[in-house]
Amino acid sequence: MTKSSHRSKRQKAPIWVGVIFLVLLFAGAGVFVWKNLQGSGIGSEEEGGDDTVARFEAAVEKRDWKDAEMALFLLEAEGRPDGELAGWRSILEAGRQSEFQQEVAFVIGRAQEAIDLGELDVAETLLGEAEEMSLQDERLTGLRVLLEEGRMVARKGQLVEDLEKALRDERLHVARELMQVMREEQSGHEKFELFQEQLGQLEKRRADDLAKAERLMSEARLLDEEEDEERILVLVAEAVKLDPSEENRRFYERLTSKGRILRVPKMFATISSALDAAEKNDRVWVAKGLYRETLLMRDGVELVGEDAEKTVIEYPAGKGAVITVVSQVDGARLSKLTLRHGGLVGDEERFPVVAVDGGGVELNEVTVKRASGHGVAVLAGGRVTMLRGQVLDSGWDGVSVTGESSRVKLIEVVTSKNLHHGVDFWDGASGYLKGCALLKNGMTGLLAMSSEGGLKVEDCRFELNGEVGVSMSGVRGGDLVRCSVKDNLLGGVLIEKESQLVTLIENRIEGNGEAGLILEKNVEVVKEEGNVISRNTGKQVWRDAVFPDRGEVDPEDFPPPPPPPVD
Repeated sequence: MTKSSHRSKRQKAPIWVGVIFLVLLFAGAGVFVWKNLQGSGIGSEEEGGDDTVARFEAAVEKRDWKDAEMALFLLEAEGRPDGELAGWRSILEAGRQSEFQQEVAFVIGRAQEAIDLGELDVAETLLGEAEEMSLQDERLTGLRVLLEEGRMVARKGQLVEDLEKALRDERLHVARELMQVMREEQSGHEKFELFQEQLGQLEKRRADDLAKAERLMSEARLLDEEEDEERILVLVAEAVKLDPSEENRRFYERLTSKGRILRVPKMFATISSALDAAEKNDRVWVAKGLYRETLLMRDGVELVGEDAEKTVIEYPAGKGAVITVVSQVDGARLSKLTLRHGGLVGDEERFPVVAVDGGGVELNEVTVKRASGHGVAVLAGGRVTMLRGQVLDSGWDGVSVTGESSRVKLIEVVTSKNLHHGVDFWDGASGYLKGCALLKNGMTGLLAMSSEGGLKVEDCRFELNGEVGVSMSGVRGGDLVRCSVKDNLLGGVLIEKESQLVTLIENRIEGNGEAGLILEKNVEVVKEEGNVISRNTGKQVWRDAVFPDRGEVDPEDFPPPPPPPVD
């Protein structure tokens, strides 16, 4: 029998039979549902609750923690027992923790791989991430140790590579610094001795280059710029290649970029007016004669006299310096001039003839005489180069250099008959003297007090001075090489006040009073060889000398100067 025929037969049944059947059906279903609600406590929500549980389990499996949290919230809203809820929460937290640990392990594994590959910066970043995630993981400590060891190995390898390159490129300063690091950290490296040898060779080549450049510059400065300009350019260009110092380059630039010639008195009545009109690289040419002026030098301007002895610039001793060079001036030059004070001043404060206050100037064939105070005073970082000049009959010191960064270079300069010292250095000043003569000064030929910038003296004479020929007190770095120190009243060479890094090589110290060479206790002489010390009164060499404390020395605490000599 087909379904259609069956339906048709049922449709023929009385209506009341159908009604009774439906009532009985719904009643039975109601009883069944009521019994289930009574038995489970969930009632009609059981089917929905099972769906929520399934949702929770699926979310945990997929590690969709946000959806798992929502399912757990719904289960709690459905009134599930606390025990079941606690179990599901445990499952949720365990899943989260498992995923977190897997993430940490993954990051740590990547960090380990980066360390193995030498990608130390990447490893550093990954370890930082892992430490932020899990500070309690013991693996991180071990990896940190491996990372530092890797960095040390890389640093050592980089140091060797950098040092090799610096030596190959002859970058002496960089090579010295890297060699010092290697000496401190890798003195046992297989290439350490080789690098030391190569550095020594580089230092010798550099010293030879500097010495040759100095000889070339000295030769160039001794030539007449008007008559030997081409030869001077060749010499200076070669010197710049060997030693491209600022001083050498500035000299070369001045030679190759000369400006106008301003003539006094032909074009300008006074030197001051000519200087006012001058610009950088101009030359002010001054005819023979006596000019009573005080001059403020201009940057890059050269002041040249017609005759070194007969072109004289004079200014009253009580009014000021003859020449002033201020800090804004760099590269001024004076040549073939006589500079002097007029009159006599015995005040406690006195002017020098040449005052260099922070600027830079070169004096070539210049005589400075009759200064009320110092002949040449250099302070506040001033820089002076003086060649073939004289500083005579000063009321205080011939050349006085004071303060850190203040520096002089004296080549073939005579300082004689100055009331106090021929040349002195104070409070960190530094200098270089070559071929100079410091003679018949009232006190010391050369005095260096607390000079820390380095002092080098070569081929100089210190004779007939009223105290000692050379005195170094509290200096750091002082070289006395091939000098003659003789016939000084109270001694030849005195090194005191814990001076350090002093070198004494091939000097002749002879005929001095009291003692030839005096080395106070606790001074450091790093090299002493080839010196001839003889015929000195008393001890020839007095080592570990102990002197009474004489207190601070005041360079101005001396008697007033004598009247100036009469020409």
